[in-house]
Amino acid sequence: MPDSLAAAARAVGAGERTLERRIRRSSGKSPIAFVQDLRVEEAVHQLETTERSIEEIAAGDGRGGSRGREAGTPCRLRAPQSGS
Repeated sequence: MPDSLAAAARAVGAGERTLERRIRRSSGKSPIAFVQDLRVEEAVHQLETTERSIEEIAAGDGRGGSRGREAGTPCRLRAPQSGS
């Protein structure tokens, strides 16, 4: 994943401002919030589908945890879901 808006814009062949507008229009979020949500979704997926530790998952993207997101606690995410 690109580490800046400029790198992401270059990767898709768009200008930074164009990419920012497109992200806001399609997601209703700022580029930063959009990327943070993607990272949280990936961390949740890993918690639900792997045996990796929380520390391994958090270290995997180099940014620590998912402070303040609404995915739930790691224990809750790994708990068996009823009806699944």
